[in-house]
Amino acid sequence: MPRFSTPILLCTALLIACVSASAGDSTALDEFKVKRQDVFEFTQKPAVTHEGKNFTITFESKGFCDATVAVEDAQGKIVRHLASGVLGPRAPEPFQKDSLKQSIVWDGKNDKEEYITDTESLTVRVSLGLKPAFEKNLLWEPKRRHGWAAPRFQVTQDGVYVYDGGNGLDFVNLFNHDGNYTKAIYPFPGNKIEEVKGLAHETFPQDGQSLPVKSTFLQQTFLTCGNLYGHAYPKKFAIDAEQADGEGHYGMYGSASSILAVGGSRLALGKTYLARFATDGSSGGMEEEGPPISLVTVGKSWDSGGKKVAVAPRSAALSPDGKTLYLTAYLVGHFSHASADIVGGGTWDAFHCVLKMNMDGETPPVLFAGNMELGKPGTDNKSFNTPASVAVDKTGRVYVADYGNNRIQIFSADGAYLKSLAVTRPAIVSIAPQSQEIYAFSSFVHTGGVPEKDKVACAMTVFTPFDNAAKKLSCPLPEGMGSTDASFWYSGQGAPLSAAVDDFTTPPTVWFSTEWRRENVLTRGKMENRGVELYTLENDKFKKKRSFVDDVVKSIKRTDAPRYGRSRLYVNPVNGHVYVAEGDAFDYKSFKSVLELDPETGSIEVRPIPFDAEDMCFDSDGMMYLRSIDMVARYDPSNWREIPWDYGDERATVFTSASNDRKEAALVSGLTIPSDGGWHHGGMYVSPKGNLVVSCGLHIVENTDKGDAGAVVVKAVNYKPQIYPGRCVDGRAGAPLLHIWDKHGKQLAIDVLPGLGGAIYGVGLDHENNVYLMSSNSRVIDGKVYQNHLTGTMIKVAPHKAKILSMSGTPIALGNLQPTRPPDLVGAASGNSWIEGADWMYGGVGYDGKNAGVGCGCWNARFAFDYFNRSFAPEIDRYRVAVLDGNGNLILRIGKYGNADSAGEKSLVPMGGDEVGMVHGAYIATATDHRLFIADVSTDRIFSVKLGYHQNESVPLKSAR
Repeated sequence: MPRFSTPILLCTALLIACVSASAGDSTALDEFKVKRQDVFEFTQKPAVTHEGKNFTITFESKGFCDATVAVEDAQGKIVRHLASGVLGPRAPEPFQKDSLKQSIVWDGKNDKEEYITDTESLTVRVSLGLKPAFEKNLLWEPKRRHGWAAPRFQVTQDGVYVYDGGNGLDFVNLFNHDGNYTKAIYPFPGNKIEEVKGLAHETFPQDGQSLPVKSTFLQQTFLTCGNLYGHAYPKKFAIDAEQADGEGHYGMYGSASSILAVGGSRLALGKTYLARFATDGSSGGMEEEGPPISLVTVGKSWDSGGKKVAVAPRSAALSPDGKTLYLTAYLVGHFSHASADIVGGGTWDAFHCVLKMNMDGETPPVLFAGNMELGKPGTDNKSFNTPASVAVDKTGRVYVADYGNNRIQIFSADGAYLKSLAVTRPAIVSIAPQSQEIYAFSSFVHTGGVPEKDKVACAMTVFTPFDNAAKKLSCPLPEGMGSTDASFWYSGQGAPLSAAVDDFTTPPTVWFSTEWRRENVLTRGKMENRGVELYTLENDKFKKKRSFVDDVVKSIKRTDAPRYGRSRLYVNPVNGHVYVAEGDAFDYKSFKSVLELDPETGSIEVRPIPFDAEDMCFDSDGMMYLRSIDMVARYDPSNWREIPWDYGDERATVFTSASNDRKEAALVSGLTIPSDGGWHHGGMYVSPKGNLVVSCGLHIVENTDKGDAGAVVVKAVNYKPQIYPGRCVDGRAGAPLLHIWDKHGKQLAIDVLPGLGGAIYGVGLDHENNVYLMSSNSRVIDGKVYQNHLTGTMIKVAPHKAKILSMSGTPIALGNLQPTRPPDLVGAASGNSWIEGADWMYGGVGYDGKNAGVGCGCWNARFAFDYFNRSFAPEIDRYRVAVLDGNGNLILRIGKYGNADSAGEKSLVPMGGDEVGMVHGAYIATATDHRLFIADVSTDRIFSVKLGYHQNESVPLKSAR
């Protein structure tokens, strides 16, 4: 099964002089090998001598492991990060190379290069062998909702299964009958992933391991049952159609499923295709990906007119033995403009049928009842007018909510008509698992068979079981549940209400949820009825039992899940708190507030910031730097007092978002940076001594004036980069340019790495102003392109000592200056590229859709950099974080595949080793050598990893001779 879909446009012409990576190569390339020896003992324990203002620290290790040397105050806070890295031939300074004996001179200064007067209270700590260990979840709430469509429910004796999907993420969780979280079924548990049949595997050159891979464009999910995920379907399953729901754009807006059904130990999801699970999180011996379950028609909407579209079912039910799946509610929306706004004008059709299929095998569903011709309703007992829901009782009888015909139709398992129950506009039918009573929920459903202006009384009608079925009671639905007409609903799913009855409680509990209302989408923060709600019935009236929204507010404060898989992390080195920027402005990218997470107490606070920022960072004094597109402001976050730059500019208003809800501020003295338009500028970082590096996206285009072949035009910014033969200045996505300023705002270095094309996803800056960055360009090693071409490359360079030569995006062609060796990097914007003068590179990290040539970079990643010059780089497709020292030596890798239930040795699914499990750990931050923070997008959580060491020895400076 191929990893990526056919829409990916990376042209083979970019790969001149390269050959494809060999996925079967079992020998790890040297670049990817762990360099440390796992021998963490001292032959000679640390000692300190003192002469004048200098202190000399000596020790000897037994093996070439990684060592870290720090000067700490009486509270254990590091005042000087002296050294860290792998001992041996490439040991970073100030370590001596090829030596187990080390002697390091400390000049008595702190990280800001200020002399420390009271050295008597200080201690030198020498640590051997970085030792990470999972600590705790800091931000995780499985009740938080993601999708626009109403979540789907399935009640069983074990509890209630809930499917929720949207914004490119999908979740199947089991809750107990009171609504408490029990476990995750999807993403797959770490101890069941190898029992899921049919997942693609790849062998990785880092270590020769074969791992399951997420075969989608965004590389965020294993589910390929909705073709919006860019899956290259096996030919035996191919259908010539596009998804009808308008959820495409490489999967970042959509979901993988529109159904949920559970029968026996089996579970079904699906939209365009069927996905088959077992309730233990494996695939139960079945191939996970099944045949098509959608129907095909010709679209009439603004974006699909004349195209074949795949129409997904909205309701499904499994027989009690889990062998037969029933599908219905094939609703087709045709919208008149890009928002897919029902109020703005749209029409609906329906396939008036119920389909049936075997869960085993590869045969698509066949007709069970009704007809498969679009827009042809009927009224006889084998026909339907918009069948909106299907359910199965414990004997295998099939119940259909025949919405347009105002009835519940009941059939035997072989399709024989058995009985009708009169109900006005039934949208959902649910069978109570124990009593077998029949519950019908009336609410508006979009259909071509009933006038859209038809008013529906939202109600629940209960019938006694099948044998003597009679109406038992009828009552209005809770306020806000269901819809009386078409005017309120936005998402275009067609069936606004979701409901299921759980009679394993006394009295029975009804689980409700709805599509997002129009105002929920257009205005952030309006959360009415957006979550799951549990009700009981008392005296024929509903009483609220539980609200998932209330639970979410209480536990993690923020009910909105981030868009674009984007949870950027930043750490304040003074208090060790991590700050989460999730894009809470209307553009879903800039942010007006951050979540402050305290890793010690677990507390979460919402912190508004002065203006909606595109990015942020902290300096060693805890000052917060906020960035708009072209301005950096500096604040004291304790009181939001601006800290002006000496070489800054006054600005009447500064903001990032262009939307009406933007938040503006005035600046006394902000730092103006040469950057314009767009998003994902690449990051910024303040070194311990206060120097600031900023990645500036700049839209640069070739001059159409043929009089000067080397001229460029820069949009809206009074800055032109130096042009040389082979320099990429492709500005379609904003060429990344790196600049450095000191703490006063004086420019120290401009255009640090000229010629870098593509995008940057994180930067770091050390004491000597060396720059560390994660480039979107893919690594080429020994003439082989890294096998996942949507990953990027870590690079270290000294300012003005390196440059990049490229084949594409160059006003002046390379010509005969092209190097004769294979390229070092390859990307859609720059083509083949050669980097001259880099200190080191490390590939296979991060994620960037731009490398596919589609210009899509909303989903991305960030690496972290600490004051020991260590880089923590996400190997997203391998479920790991690579830790590299300042010379590019790989110290170790942290983590492996695991979902949210893998959270330490006492969790539901222990991992062993460092106990760090992740699915899509895209965003990383670090609190010096105390903690690592990881945002695992695909499990919607942020967790901390404790950074300890195998050996620690401390020497008080007052004992120095």
